[in-house]
Amino acid sequence: MNLNKSGRWLLGISIAFMALLITSPFVSFLDAVPEAIKIILSFLAILLFGLSFTLMYYHAALVKRKRMTLILSIFSGIVLAMGILSKLLYAPFAGLEIIVAVLLFSSAGLPLIIRSRYESRRNLLSKRALVLSFADLIAIILLSIGLLGRLMHWPGSTIILGLGALMLLLTFIGWNISFRKEVNLRHITEEKLRGTLIKVEENNKEITASITYAKRIQTAILPSLEFIGSHLKASFVLYQPKDIVAGDFYWAETIGDTFLIAAADCTGHGVPGAMMSVVCSNALNRSVKEFGLSDPGEILDKTRDLLIDSFSKSGEVIQDGMDISLFGITTTPDETILKWAGANNPLWYIDETGFQEVKADKQPIGESYHKQPFTTHKLSVQPGGIVYLITDGYPDQFGGPKGKKFKHKQLEELLLSVHAESLEKQHQVLLNRLHEWKGDLEQVDDICVIGIRINF
Repeated sequence: MNLNKSGRWLLGISIAFMALLITSPFVSFLDAVPEAIKIILSFLAILLFGLSFTLMYYHAALVKRKRMTLILSIFSGIVLAMGILSKLLYAPFAGLEIIVAVLLFSSAGLPLIIRSRYESRRNLLSKRALVLSFADLIAIILLSIGLLGRLMHWPGSTIILGLGALMLLLTFIGWNISFRKEVNLRHITEEKLRGTLIKVEENNKEITASITYAKRIQTAILPSLEFIGSHLKASFVLYQPKDIVAGDFYWAETIGDTFLIAAADCTGHGVPGAMMSVVCSNALNRSVKEFGLSDPGEILDKTRDLLIDSFSKSGEVIQDGMDISLFGITTTPDETILKWAGANNPLWYIDETGFQEVKADKQPIGESYHKQPFTTHKLSVQPGGIVYLITDGYPDQFGGPKGKKFKHKQLEELLLSVHAESLEKQHQVLLNRLHEWKGDLEQVDDICVIGIRINF
């Protein structure tokens, strides 16, 4: 039911009704209506007039309702003051003004006041607030009528006044008891919440401490930048985990005359991704150290076999795995050979011929349909060119003015703009651009970008 619409209809009816009664001396068919009936109808019209404002503003915004309540209260107060003054001066219609003021305040101002008070208390006292607010309304109406009766010397007004005062006292006691119960209940609830919060904080500290220690373990499996620098004359590693521990990792190892380096992205991030990264890193190490492989494609084949074998012992089919970009540099007295293999993640390089992308095999290191041997690509990168190994974290980062992904194309353009700079400068530019793009948004994934200048 639309109270606002009903209030507007009621307002129109009451105004028309009052206009008819005011013009009754000039309307012949109303001459037969007794004066007492006309006065009662006039009071009824005023009551409907006030009730129309209650209906129109009952569901209005709090500010609008308070403003209308103030206007109605001031207007009723002015009319009441005029009536009392007229009463003291024995002026005609003094009683009528007082009755109009009381009726208007009781039917319009008072219900809106009780409505606002109920809204402020219903969250505290729930079901009891409605009953007590309604009782307050009845009590104050009785008091208003009783006071009006006393002023107008109506019979029985003292009884009505007493009933109103008694009811108001009972509602006051009811509010007091309800507030006390609510305060006690809230105190008990706050104590329980405080105890729960302490337990949550303790558990959070323990979990954070465990994850922080796990970070030490994961950091231990990462090759040091000194180790990478001892085999590469110019390189950088941009490594930004999303959480304390990460699913992305970088890996490096030597076998004979070959130096191998990779940027890898395991399924997930955080703790699950970190656990996968340990398993995958171990499989890479075994492929090189235990099985003596140096060809990137063969290493990825063996790593996949070892990973699937590790997970098959549980009896469950586990689809988790790793995407990787694996780069190998073999240095002999006669030549330097550059080889690469990738699982889903490509290799980029920039030299005098421009930007080049070597596509990866579209399969992960792990279980997949139609598994194929990984392809080893022999690269012809001109001296001074730069090779980039990337995971998908950087291009997938949301940000910018529209909150969109950075994307591979924009990363390609950024690398083209800085590839002639030193590797240290490139690392800083990439890091600054990432923070600038991300802004206040959360990092969505682990990030790993490796740059290597070919100076052999």
